[in-house]
Amino acid sequence: MDIPISIFSDFQPNESFNELMATADFHLIPQKAEAADLVLPSKLGAIFASARPLIAMAEEDTGLAAEVTGAGLVIPPEDSSALQVAI
Repeated sequence: MDIPISIFSDFQPNESFNELMATADFHLIPQKAEAADLVLPSKLGAIFASARPLIAMAEEDTGLAAEVTGAGLVIPPEDSSALQVAI
């Protein structure tokens, strides 16, 4: 069994941001149900630009779900079973 390895780096220059976003296997936007429509994640545009798979935990009638639908998977917030299936 392969054990995932996390690598933590020092702060990187802004010029490297898009390249770093593209190194992800997938992007996950976790969200609690009660925070459903307060704000959109600031990195959402960069996540879309990375062309990597996206899983967002959001209620169907929220702004986040509307943005992600058609571009990634939207699953119910706080649903670990749905997250396991999506991954």
